[in-house]
Amino acid sequence: MNTPLMQQYHSIKRHYENAILLFRMGDFYETFNDDAIKISKELDITLTSRDKNKDNTPLAGFPYHAMDTYLPKLLGAGLTVAIAEQIEDPKLAKGVVERKVVQVITPGTVYHSNVLKQDKGNYMVALWENKNNFGLVVLEFSTGELLVTEISGWENTLNEINKFNPSEIVVSDKQIFNFPTTYIVHPVAEREFFANNDYRLETKFRVHNVNGLGLTDYPLVQKSLSALLKYIEENQFLLPSHLQTPRVYNIYDTMILDSQTVNNLELNTRLFETLNETQTGMGARLLRYSILNPLLNHKEILERQQRVKYFVNNFEKLNIAELLKRVSDIERLFGRIGMYRATPRDVSALGMGLSLVVDINSTCKNYPDAMSPKIVAEITKVTELIKNTLIDIPPANINGGRYIKPDADPEVKRLSDIILNSSLFLKNYEKEEQARTGISSLKVTFNKVWGYYLEVTNTHLEKIPSDYVHKQTLTNATRFITSTLKEFENDIFSAEEKIVIKEREIFNKLLTDIINYKKAIKEAIKYISFLDLYNSFSLVATKRGYTCPKVSAMTEGKKLLNIKNGRHPVLDLTLGSSFIPNSTTITEQSFVHIITGPNMSGKSTYIRQVALISLLAQMGSFVPADECELTVVDRIFTRIGAGDDISSGRSTFMVEMSEVSTILRNATEFSLLILDEIGRGTSTYDGLSIAWAVTEHIAQKINARTLFATHYHELTDLSDIYSSISNYNVLVKEDETERKVVFLHSIGKGSASKSYGVHVADMAGLPSKVITRAKEVLSNFEKESIIKPIRPNIKSETKDNSQQQSLFSGVSDERIKQYENLRAMLSEVSLDETTPLKALSILSEIIKRVK
Repeated sequence: MNTPLMQQYHSIKRHYENAILLFRMGDFYETFNDDAIKISKELDITLTSRDKNKDNTPLAGFPYHAMDTYLPKLLGAGLTVAIAEQIEDPKLAKGVVERKVVQVITPGTVYHSNVLKQDKGNYMVALWENKNNFGLVVLEFSTGELLVTEISGWENTLNEINKFNPSEIVVSDKQIFNFPTTYIVHPVAEREFFANNDYRLETKFRVHNVNGLGLTDYPLVQKSLSALLKYIEENQFLLPSHLQTPRVYNIYDTMILDSQTVNNLELNTRLFETLNETQTGMGARLLRYSILNPLLNHKEILERQQRVKYFVNNFEKLNIAELLKRVSDIERLFGRIGMYRATPRDVSALGMGLSLVVDINSTCKNYPDAMSPKIVAEITKVTELIKNTLIDIPPANINGGRYIKPDADPEVKRLSDIILNSSLFLKNYEKEEQARTGISSLKVTFNKVWGYYLEVTNTHLEKIPSDYVHKQTLTNATRFITSTLKEFENDIFSAEEKIVIKEREIFNKLLTDIINYKKAIKEAIKYISFLDLYNSFSLVATKRGYTCPKVSAMTEGKKLLNIKNGRHPVLDLTLGSSFIPNSTTITEQSFVHIITGPNMSGKSTYIRQVALISLLAQMGSFVPADECELTVVDRIFTRIGAGDDISSGRSTFMVEMSEVSTILRNATEFSLLILDEIGRGTSTYDGLSIAWAVTEHIAQKINARTLFATHYHELTDLSDIYSSISNYNVLVKEDETERKVVFLHSIGKGSASKSYGVHVADMAGLPSKVITRAKEVLSNFEKESIIKPIRPNIKSETKDNSQQQSLFSGVSDERIKQYENLRAMLSEVSLDETTPLKALSILSEIIKRVK
């Protein structure tokens, strides 16, 4: 039905087609059509229609006071929500009440605590590209953190974006980027990247010109930042004051970690969970950021180690975990205050949190990063301001008032007295009227519909005084109003309305006053975040026996990695004393380790643990080892596992080769390469050839510290050719008595003699007949040289790839011809047309030729 109300709804909805429009109607937020269908499913509420007899428009809604319950569920489902409020008093409206959208909440602009994960930042990104250079802006909206940088090359840019895993990305509608399909991308008009850039930036950050922001040398960032500010302003209908001054950073200041490495080493999941002994949301988010951004600066690493040592050495004396646990998430609370969307309870929590920060600062004497007396003094002013303004336990919203201390303002005190004294007045007035009328059952009472009134049973109506004015007739009683009661009603209603308005005015001023201490509060947030991080490192180190690594700078020219009895940090925690430590020694003379051994014996665990220990050391953390000495690693690359990329049409082997290509193109002599199989996605000869060539390239050209776990035992021959390559294997014990194999999970020098694949298959529960037959086939294979790849006839190390001999050099021409004839015969076989009898005939011919 196209009523005036629905015309108004559709006129608003046209501007917010991609958002759920919450349309305020009296005490409810209503949705219609597709929006109603969506929210009924997401919120599990009843889907109905606006008028079942005349209009089948789908309808679903919820009470306005339940917004805090339902909105987080919509945002948590990744939906954008537009909120349309009534902006005029319905009592005064002529026709349809005027409404307009007052806020649009997108996935990246969520600030609600019950939607956001405490230990994870919620980032949004803006991007502008010119000639393969990218201006990247990263905003954590709930805290106001604003990071900016310019990056060369799409691969580096995407790696950096993936680190933040943004909830939404703002780009120009004229530029096309190949983002992962999981990202929400919002194209905006290209003009927003150019229009009024200087004015926007100067106005928002209160500088005379853009030079004051330090962005003169970053023109691409200026465009991205300007477009992002416009996008936020249009959605929030204000430019939040909590946004921090943009901080320029260089992606090369910390270790670049590609998505493959982050996933392979489970940095964002299991490692974070293992290391997370933080007590605050701020510390947890900083820990996650630190894991994904290991330090490269040698001096910064040592400084972090000193802070961790402070807490390790004072562990029992300080024991500040309990104090930290009581500190609320003051970073996000201050963010909501900066948006003027904080509740009285939010502000009270900020005050208590800041007060605890001051206490912790006092407790941690001689801590290197202690807050200055000036910052402490300003934080104390903020806490006193909040304490003197708000009641001790304020409500979670401002709609009902009664959260400002009466002594904080004379008008609030006067109005509060009126309201507080109302009950006493009504009791006295009731007694007076009972005495005056002689009606002992007379009652003075109130309800929301009729207001205040006197109620008299019908048996006493003849006693009613002439100044009683009839108000309502009931079955057994009649209600009246008097001029005295009417005057009281006007006063009390007026006081209730006035105190709500006055308290909101005082509250908004309080928010402004707090924002004026922005610099000091940000310093307190930084202080407590890092203190929580270092204390967490110390808790992990103390509880689990971690040691402080000795870290050398890349500028020293050494490439060392020496770990004594290292442990995998995740498995060390889950397996405890049953986990078997292993040592690793990589030197400048021997920096490529080829590791062979059976499946399930621990090769993958071992090479991963070396990578994780290196990463922990460069975070400034202690490490799970008896001793550790290493040179700073510029990047960690991993090539682990197998999987296809169906969406991009890439096979398992193509994905594997793409990963290897990335490593070979980007690794340097100061990188750490963790390779778990190369070439297993193709034929044996192809795979072995590639693995061989890759290993040679690393040893000759890149010179990077490398751990290569492989089942290609033939690669161990490389140690005879190149002095930089060494062989290691996972030790195995064969029990002849019980005819079984025991994996010792220890790494030793030399190469493995067997793969024990059939044994692993037996452990996995394959039928005994299959295992027996497999052993027979394996025995036959091992007797026949055709099954074994031919060892390359390479006698001396060579630096010239053009002179490198073929993998199959030394094989006779006659033998090669036999292989080719056999391959030609097999290529003509059609499986779809081959009967079992014919298959046996073909197999007989193959055996004949082989022999």
